[in-house]
Amino acid sequence: MEKARSRFLLLRPTLCILIAIGFPSRISSIRFAIHNLELLLFAKSSIVAFMWAILMHNTEQTMHLVVHENAYASDFHHCFSLLSNSTGATGLNSEARLSGIDIVIGKQGESCESACKLKGQSCVPSRLFVLNNCEFLQKYMSCNDACLASTGPDQPAKVVDDAPKHLNPGACLYTQIESMLSCDGSHQHTRRLCPCA
Repeated sequence: MEKARSRFLLLRPTLCILIAIGFPSRISSIRFAIHNLELLLFAKSSIVAFMWAILMHNTEQTMHLVVHENAYASDFHHCFSLLSNSTGATGLNSEARLSGIDIVIGKQGESCESACKLKGQSCVPSRLFVLNNCEFLQKYMSCNDACLASTGPDQPAKVVDDAPKHLNPGACLYTQIESMLSCDGSHQHTRRLCPCA
């Protein structure tokens, strides 16, 4: 373990320099850094080989970790995001990402735009991805022990209990295709989980 610690101490200034100059500029994820530190600590390769591996790492494998340097931490455009990426995963607490957002459960067949409008608010499309997971669906909608991936524009949502059996009554639905997330989506047999402000 002492050998691993000394390797890390030797590498730390190099990592700081790489981060400071932004190289590789497209890879700015903590997960990437942790992965590489684990490689350093547990691999038997030299520091030079390790640094070469970082520099030559295939960026296509890390594109899902990419953050745009002009990303904002909130819709109010005050602070730049520290850790965000195209998958919606962030280093910030998900609850914090919903600061200033009211969570509204729409009526059966209602879009988030309509549900928010009834509360005198508007749907915040950039926050749908925060709610688009089983944890939030279960917290707000009690998902009858079923949370399923789906592809409709009406996610995140819960299938109403009196829906036809083939639609999985009582199940919560999320989408794995975040481009499908929409404030306007609705389905006659679901109730939407909506971010309103």
